[in-house]
Amino acid sequence: MNFLYFLKGVPAAKLDEIGIIPGSMGTASYIVRGLGNPDSFMSCSHGAGRRMSRVAASANLTVEECDKAMEGIVCERWGKYTGYSRKVKGKLDLSEAPQAYKDIESVIDAERDLVEPLVRLVPLASLKG
Repeated sequence: MNFLYFLKGVPAAKLDEIGIIPGSMGTASYIVRGLGNPDSFMSCSHGAGRRMSRVAASANLTVEECDKAMEGIVCERWGKYTGYSRKVKGKLDLSEAPQAYKDIESVIDAERDLVEPLVRLVPLASLKG
C-alpha cells in the first residue's frame, strides 16, 4: 500500500493510495483511499479549506461561539491577534476557529469520485506548536 505524498500542497489520490484530508481544529478529519481519477490528475483537496479569511474570522466571530464550537476538545483558548491588520489589532485571534473553515462533511461528499473515506477521525485535543 502506498502512502500519500504532497505535490505543491495538493495530495495525490492515486489508485489505492492512502492519505488524510484534515478538517479544522474542532471538526473531523478523514483517512481516505485514492480512486485514481484521471480527471483530477489523481489528486484531491488537502483539507476543508477556509470559509473566511483570518482577518474576517477575528473581526466577525465571537469568543463565545468559538468556545462553543470547541466544547469537549482540549485546547488552549484564543491568544491575541499578532498580524498587521488594523481592523483586528488588539482583538483575540479567532482565525483557526472551526467556523472559519468549510464543512468537512460537504468537502468529503464532493470528492467521492476522487477518494473513498476509510476512517473518520474526531478531535480530542488541539495543540499549537
